[in-house]
Amino acid sequence: MTPFTKCALIILLTLTMFNLAQSYKLFIVNELGENMIVQCRSKDKDIGREEISNGYAYSWNFELFYEDSWDCTIQWSQATRQFEAFYPGLEDNEWCTPTYCQYIARRKGIYMDVLGTTIIGGTISNPKDTLESSDTIRKKEETHRIAEANKVFTHFR
Repeated sequence: MTPFTKCALIILLTLTMFNLAQSYKLFIVNELGENMIVQCRSKDKDIGREEISNGYAYSWNFELFYEDSWDCTIQWSQATRQFEAFYPGLEDNEWCTPTYCQYIARRKGIYMDVLGTTIIGGTISNPKDTLESSDTIRKKEETHRIAEANKVFTHFR
């Protein structure tokens, strides 16, 4: 192989590798009724603290090829929540799309946007502010899935 061919092959492989990286977007919508502070970080990157007004969203893009996971902390006057906003495989689950995932910050927890009833996790700094139990969440998810299945079934009758 000639030096020119080797160089061309290396350039081609490098360009191909960069094109394989898929851009992914995360949104966190503020429905707390007051401003919140959001800080998110991955293993290699901290995107800083941002104050988000009630009714507005915070979003950022990253490359799936390069990032492992993103952890976020949300603070407001009554509590602090921490959750894993992205982890490998999340883009393939039933709640997110292959290109984005959206969360809603509410007083009782951090919810996935699609169902609106699924708390995805969190730690509470104020013990008076409680999360729904995991059994309650599972029951709501199951009720939602059954209702959606019935809608589809009814539609095709």
